[in-house]
Amino acid sequence: MKKIIIVDDHPILLLAIKVLLKERSFSVVAEAENGVKALKEIKKHQPDIAIIDLNIPLLDGISVIEKCKKHELKTKFLVLTSQPSSHFVSRAIQAGASGYISKDEGLENILTAVNSISSGYSFFPDKFKNVSSKDQITHLSSKELVVFKYLSEGLSNKEIGEKMLISNKTVSTYKTRIMEKLNIKNIAELIELSKREGL
Repeated sequence: MKKIIIVDDHPILLLAIKVLLKERSFSVVAEAENGVKALKEIKKHQPDIAIIDLNIPLLDGISVIEKCKKHELKTKFLVLTSQPSSHFVSRAIQAGASGYISKDEGLENILTAVNSISSGYSFFPDKFKNVSSKDQITHLSSKELVVFKYLSEGLSNKEIGEKMLISNKTVSTYKTRIMEKLNIKNIAELIELSKREGL
């Protein structure tokens, strides 16, 4: 029986996925609502698959994947997220994810993806299989991409710092780097770029 961990900060969705997987004889060994707990549970249980949202508190999903790969944990990652942008797919692939599904696609698709990954295959939507890397956004690091997303949503430095467990000063440093890398001068331009890129 394949062991699975679910990482999502939406309790209702988490429960729905858990019920769905248990009905199909998968063993859900742990759940986590933030990235820090996710890392702890993955190290403890060493599941076959972790189903993980990207936009989770404390430590984002991509950082969790990167840290697990760095520690050479054998867990495979299925990214389940409301972030449809190809930039996030590209970053998830680079981090080492084995699959990527949008939350809009319905829960049945999770079973298809989990079965595919369990059998040693990857699972990515056709439209994302040839993700391009020839744009400015791809020059951002994973952390910068998360800060960029929060800034485009109108969050303050303080709010971003609390979500990512970093200081206001660190957020300001990321903000400056993002502006320089993307050649933008203010938040209005950042929001405009975010809309244009589908972030």
